[in-house]
Amino acid sequence: MASPSLKPRTLVTLLGLGMAAWLLGACSHSSSEPRPSDLLLMYTGNVHGYIEPCGCSAGQIGGIDRLAGYIHKERLSRPNTSLHIDSGDLFAEGVITDANKVQQLRVKAESFLEAWGEIGCDAIGVGEAEISLGIKQLQELTEASGVPFLASNIVDTKGDHPLTTSMILERSGMKIGLISLIASKLEEAQVNKDKETPLGVHRVDKLLHTQGFRLQPWQDRADELIAELRPQVDMLFCVSHLGFKRNKLLAQKHPELDLIFGGHFYDSEGPTAVIDDTPVLTSMVKGSRVGRMEWWLEDKDKYLAASNQGVPGKLVDHSERIVMETQRDASRQAYQDLAGLEQKYGTEKWTDKRRTEGSLYYSASSRLLEMGDAPVENYFSHAQIPMHTGIPRSDLALAAVDEYHIATDAYWAAQRPGALPPIETKGVFAGAEACQSCHAEQYEFWLGTRHSRAFATLEATDQESDAECIGCHTIGYQMEGGFDRPSRAQGYENVQCAACHGGGLSHMAGGMSPMLPGLISLGYMGCVRCHRDEHDPLFEQNGLSKLPLVACPPIGSSGPISPAMKQSYSDAALAFAAKSRPNWDKVSLAYASAGEDDKAFNAANEWLQEDPSSIAAILNYGERALTVDKTQKAIAAFRRVTKATVNNPRAWMGLAMALFESDPAESLSAALEAYSLDPNQVIAARFVAMGMMATGQVEKAKDHMQKHIAFLPAHGPMLIDLLDQL
Repeated sequence: MASPSLKPRTLVTLLGLGMAAWLLGACSHSSSEPRPSDLLLMYTGNVHGYIEPCGCSAGQIGGIDRLAGYIHKERLSRPNTSLHIDSGDLFAEGVITDANKVQQLRVKAESFLEAWGEIGCDAIGVGEAEISLGIKQLQELTEASGVPFLASNIVDTKGDHPLTTSMILERSGMKIGLISLIASKLEEAQVNKDKETPLGVHRVDKLLHTQGFRLQPWQDRADELIAELRPQVDMLFCVSHLGFKRNKLLAQKHPELDLIFGGHFYDSEGPTAVIDDTPVLTSMVKGSRVGRMEWWLEDKDKYLAASNQGVPGKLVDHSERIVMETQRDASRQAYQDLAGLEQKYGTEKWTDKRRTEGSLYYSASSRLLEMGDAPVENYFSHAQIPMHTGIPRSDLALAAVDEYHIATDAYWAAQRPGALPPIETKGVFAGAEACQSCHAEQYEFWLGTRHSRAFATLEATDQESDAECIGCHTIGYQMEGGFDRPSRAQGYENVQCAACHGGGLSHMAGGMSPMLPGLISLGYMGCVRCHRDEHDPLFEQNGLSKLPLVACPPIGSSGPISPAMKQSYSDAALAFAAKSRPNWDKVSLAYASAGEDDKAFNAANEWLQEDPSSIAAILNYGERALTVDKTQKAIAAFRRVTKATVNNPRAWMGLAMALFESDPAESLSAALEAYSLDPNQVIAARFVAMGMMATGQVEKAKDHMQKHIAFLPAHGPMLIDLLDQL
């Protein structure tokens, strides 16, 4: 049999991979490798207090152990040609007003500075997070660590500068000047995928005023310092806390600046901009990356001569070339390192790894060929290096993290009061165990969810005393009737019933249920308080589909509810009805929850009489009519809604239920409409299966339920009785 022909593109790819493999195996070095840069600046910024990745989702990058490991290794290899500068907001994400977090911030700052001091950080630009710690505290940290805080336009009431205003460092035979400016009003920003989302405004001037300091206008201070420093240095950098728009203004007004970099990048379009020949760089977030800015001065005298005349020398951005060269060399080395490891990985995996590295090498080499030889000129490269799990970790920084956990535990232990009463007697919160006696089915379901083990995940990483983490792993933190500090968390551990349903203590005492309306007080919006950003980066996409994994079975789904529970709902209905303007929706729901169907229907009728055009009132009337065997009234109500709007799954579901006994075929049609509009509803899935079974489509019913359970496994127990019938 003739061999299958290969398309030209496929053939070229295979030839390329084969050639790449030959080159990778044959060469141990490349004559075109870039020479080391004349100057390397590594900068961190917007670490936002993430001393370690939060650990809420797998594979997170960052942490000071990786940051310090990467920077320290680079500094050791080129001590005379490299710098490390932090651009601020190191200790926290913006201004901290929570008293607990401010106390903890001081402990964290000491750990950060211990690591930064050991790796030789040259300076830290002051951001609003540092200011919220306190200017005097910053002075003490500098004295203890040797790392200066740079703040050029902060002064006390006498006009004196409490922190370092400028620095001159010597690297690569050049004098490099540093200044740092902060604006009086800053918009904070957060990276969310490819979007930058403003989070609010920080009034730095007001924060400083509370501490007895003030801000000099940044424009005036820039004019003064640049005029003073420019004649003394070969290169002049600004560590900025101004925001990108002000950075552009600074670059346009002062072309003498060789570099501007820092945080508050909500209005920038990318990590690198060149404004009138001055590179303007943005910082990363949450310790995820290290900024790497390098200069190759092929004609150093020409560049410095221009700079000394008040205009920085012309630089060309060769970032892509440097990235491609780095990728080429790394993939070549990785390919060579695979030699002799076929048995270790297995032939298939080993071949895949070789193919991947060969492809990377080939694509980088091809791109470099397209670029041609690098022209002899002064150029720079800027890249943001991700701190992934493969980055060597600093033992010293790891020790600092451990010390932070120990110090945090010790601090909060010292704040611990005497013996605390059990949770049931504290405030408004009732523990999950208190709900068990009346809601055993729901309690058993909760025990099977990750919410019931949320606090253990903190204990596993020694973060159970961390005020920045504990709120999402407990109930009642800093809420009325809850607890106010990590040392008082006993009994509030884990994401308990109250996270969705409210406190519950008054309900346990026989009072009105706090769970009305709808048994959920917070719902999905309660989830996104914690399931956001790096804690759960995919929740925005698939959060709704995850809800069945944690949503307890409906109350009364198997067996009657307790008399006390019924009385609670009845009392709630009376309380709602007694108001001057009764909310008949709540009255109807409360009576229905109490099992008083006639009263629930009457309340639904009152609502409909008050607002006969309300879709919600019509739907509620139809649903209550079903419970009192007024089937035709229910059908009429649901048909009225489906004619008015075809996209209401609740109306189609009600119609399916109302028609099931009299017309299974039409009931199935309505159930399919409801299911297509909202496939997350188990009741819709159930009635589709029941309709199929009632119309003789048994295999289709079985296939439908199996597919639904595969999509939403938590619904399995609610469909198992139907599956058992097949």
